[in-house]
Amino acid sequence: MRCLFNNVTGSRIFTPVPSDVEVVKRDLQNLFHSGYRSVTIVFAHSYTFPDHERQIGVLARSVGFTHVSESAQLLPMIKLVPRGVSSTADAYLTPMGGW
Repeated sequence: MRCLFNNVTGSRIFTPVPSDVEVVKRDLQNLFHSGYRSVTIVFAHSYTFPDHERQIGVLARSVGFTHVSESAQLLPMIKLVPRGVSSTADAYLTPMGGW
């Protein structure tokens, strides 16, 4: 199932329905209980439709993650790999800034 949305440029686009929030929340809780405190969220087309990354970011913070890197917020560009690399580096290195 796909939904029609207005993206950040004002264009109308079709995008998949968001993930099953309960499944994502369970997976995030498992990661948190395993000791992770930082997480990166990278969705393929979030440069044009960042709402799904934001939704999962809110969910991750509600679970207790202290650092959440959302790729579209950090580097709003088309290229998935550079967004992913930059967001992963942010999630890994930023929490160490207090050392």
